[in-house]
Amino acid sequence: MKHYNMKVKDFIKQSIAKNTLKKPRNIKLQLLPDFYMGYCPNCPMGVHSKMKYCIECGQRLDWRIDNENNGG
Repeated sequence: MKHYNMKVKDFIKQSIAKNTLKKPRNIKLQLLPDFYMGYCPNCPMGVHSKMKYCIECGQRLDWRIDNENNGG
């Protein structure tokens, strides 16, 4: 039963971590206005600014652009 409880706790921790906003890596502005591309901060999947979550791992994405370092 303890092993089962640890799996449940690990699953909950992972779910909370994936639901925390994280900025994509290597954000680049594309030719279209307000359309950005980058990489998921949690896996190697390519993502774009119309995506709220990575389709590969489920990480929640934060597309708010920081003017100082362009988000990444």
